[in-house]
Amino acid sequence: MGIIRPKPMKQLGSLRRRLSRWVGGPRSPLSAGWTQWGEERVLRLPVDAYATVDEIVIRAAVPGLGPEDLEVLLEGNTLTIQGRFPGPLPSVDYLVQERVSGPFRREIVINVPVRAGEAEARFEKGILMVILPKSDKVRSRTVEVNTTIVV
Repeated sequence: MGIIRPKPMKQLGSLRRRLSRWVGGPRSPLSAGWTQWGEERVLRLPVDAYATVDEIVIRAAVPGLGPEDLEVLLEGNTLTIQGRFPGPLPSVDYLVQERVSGPFRREIVINVPVRAGEAEARFEKGILMVILPKSDKVRSRTVEVNTTIVV
């Protein structure tokens, strides 16, 4: 039987890859969507966005906040939602502390022309919903197909 030589660098590389996947992966408890914004580390607010025939709708859960805690800005074709989740309670010994605190920001590029003057934001039960009416130029319409007999 031959001597099996350890390969520590290969083993370290494998360990590093596994840790990177765990720490930086989409389900990682340590990578909850934080990103760098200038000098500040901010939470990248998770959103749902969908389109209907007449509008683009963006929804975001912002538990513990009120409408006065949010800033929604539509500038050109970019929608920005930002605010700050409150920090932990002072002088409390937490048993479990899982909720994030600190600033959040999300920029979404809207790739469809919208009527910015008619945009609206609604807030109900901790859910922010931004409604952006589509421009008349991009609204779908049904075109009737006629049958004609060509002789």
